[in-house]
Amino acid sequence: MAAKMLSGKLDEYWTRSPVTAAHLLIGDDSLVTNSTLPTIDDALEVYLRTKGSNRSKLFFSHTTRTISYLKDCLGCRALFLTVNC
Repeated sequence: MAAKMLSGKLDEYWTRSPVTAAHLLIGDDSLVTNSTLPTIDDALEVYLRTKGSNRSKLFFSHTTRTISYLKDCLGCRALFLTVNC
């Protein structure tokens, strides 16, 4: 149940977030190496596994490319260091 709720929130975030929201991204490199929280790559893996069933290759390529833009900007950080909301 909680996974479905989080998945819905993630879907909502993906559809509302413009690519130009880079000004919202924050991070402290000293905290990144000490974090035990899931990374952006971990979140991508869960998202693809959860939402990817019965999806085309296009879904996977677009999702992976979008996350690669984020990682180009931030590196593969822990999730709590990613967005300043």
